[in-house]
Amino acid sequence: MDNEVKKFINDNIAKGIPIGSIKQMLITNGWREKDLTNYFPTNATPVQETHSNLKEKVLKDIPSISLRIGLAFVYMYAAFFISWDVKTGAKYVPPFVTSIIPLQTFLILFGVFEIFLSIWILTGKFKLYSALISAAFLIMITGLNYSYFGVLFRNIALIAASFALAAL
Repeated sequence: MDNEVKKFINDNIAKGIPIGSIKQMLITNGWREKDLTNYFPTNATPVQETHSNLKEKVLKDIPSISLRIGLAFVYMYAAFFISWDVKTGAKYVPPFVTSIIPLQTFLILFGVFEIFLSIWILTGKFKLYSALISAAFLIMITGLNYSYFGVLFRNIALIAASFALAAL
């Protein structure tokens, strides 16, 4: 009988059934809890706790992951938008920039930087720095294009999102 109980317990632990549920099944079938103590391995990690820890970790990471995906999407979209609609993208380039570097070259470099920044943000590596650079970048874009604030007002939310990401 001892071997049958041990096999039943070990088989159910291997299936991922929480120890508490296994004990409850045995108690329901006439076993006393104090008689079961010796049958359970002392190193068994309750599956329920493992799932709980995973759930907590996932829930803890959701804000950071959401902010990273959102910001990266904005930068990726902007980078590809510039290549699709150069004329519209060009209107957001301040005149002093085109006096230093040709417009087409600037837009290419700007798009490459946005793609680099989105990938960096997505990786989550050095999150504080990528988020602060994102915020500074958006502040610069908004400040240099204040005449388009009717469109760029959304950047204020993106700046706040960048600072929120930096704080996580």
